[in-house]
Amino acid sequence: MPCRASCSTEASTRTTTACGGSRRRGSARCRGCGWTRRCRTGRLFMVLARFAAAVSGGSLLVALGLLRLGATASVLVLAWAVPVIARRLGTDPVRAVWLGFLTPLVGMHLVAGAHNDALMIAAMVAAVALALQGRHGWACLAIAAAMAVKAPAAVAMPFVAILAAVDHRGSMTHPGMPTLGMPLGMRRLALRTVVAGAASCVAFVVISLVTGLGFSWVNSLSEPGKSIQWTSLPTGIGMGIGFVGTLFGHNVEDGAVSVARTVALVALGIALVWIWVRALRRAQDRRFVVVCAGQALVAFIVLSPAFHAWYLLWALPLFAASVTDRRWQTVLAGLATLMAVSILPGGYSLGLVTSWVGVPLCFVALGAGVVYGWRWIQAQRSRVSARHTV
Repeated sequence: MPCRASCSTEASTRTTTACGGSRRRGSARCRGCGWTRRCRTGRLFMVLARFAAAVSGGSLLVALGLLRLGATASVLVLAWAVPVIARRLGTDPVRAVWLGFLTPLVGMHLVAGAHNDALMIAAMVAAVALALQGRHGWACLAIAAAMAVKAPAAVAMPFVAILAAVDHRGSMTHPGMPTLGMPLGMRRLALRTVVAGAASCVAFVVISLVTGLGFSWVNSLSEPGKSIQWTSLPTGIGMGIGFVGTLFGHNVEDGAVSVARTVALVALGIALVWIWVRALRRAQDRRFVVVCAGQALVAFIVLSPAFHAWYLLWALPLFAASVTDRRWQTVLAGLATLMAVSILPGGYSLGLVTSWVGVPLCFVALGAGVVYGWRWIQAQRSRVSARHTV
């Protein structure tokens, strides 16, 4: 069976490794952190962590304090970027800051936990803000830095490329719809988007090479999948199928989880391409593109093999600055509050002891998603038919 618990002291272990010491090694092993575990963190963060460890003079507390200082600086970047995005899209910047920056998740997980996700989220959201300001080169560099901190930022990169590819000029006539020059043809727009995306990828490669640590971290991206918790939708579905198998005397949980995750990854690939094409077709609506970026990140979160509470923060700042529907804002606020209390202060996930509730919820969520998707498709078909009729 794969390991059912994720290491809650991973960040501390990385820092302790840099500080060294046999006594600390024994302590870390007692806490369940293997010293041979591959690190899936991007190379830019590894350089920053190495710097913190070197400056600390061997003190674990000082090193962790420096990492927390970096997380705090990242949160300050969010405090700048979120209202900038909201103003550019014509949404309420005060409400955007309240939902995307002042949530309990930010303080409890990003700052208190000195989490590297803070750096990734800050750079990713800053890239969107810079692209909306017309500072396209800096936007490409920022999203490249985000990817060099943590791989999931790559999901947002195509949408930053779309924002950088479209030349927005003039002032907004109404929320989310700027005054534009001559509309770009789809072919030209796609080409410019690819160029912007390629520039981001080149910047990412350069950053990775400059660190001197290379790309070996890519081989460890499967590490999160070793945690088996129902909080990941495909994992929960696989666990449920495995439980049904045990009722008939068959131990099929491992295979069921593996198959469910594989199907989810295929669905994720299709979903990401579909969302990106939708954003490309309506590239001149900047608010729609930012919403699509958030939707792509949500798809990645929901269909990934593993899930943790702070993953919601990947998409929350973008939604906070772009979503205008009060109902969805309330849903997002409720999710942020729920996620904030789903992990105990010591890092223990309640998902490990609530499978009896969570696994059935996964099937309910899957069914609700299928029904919602079917109704959405029918509604789109009705709209197309109505247009052709007129």
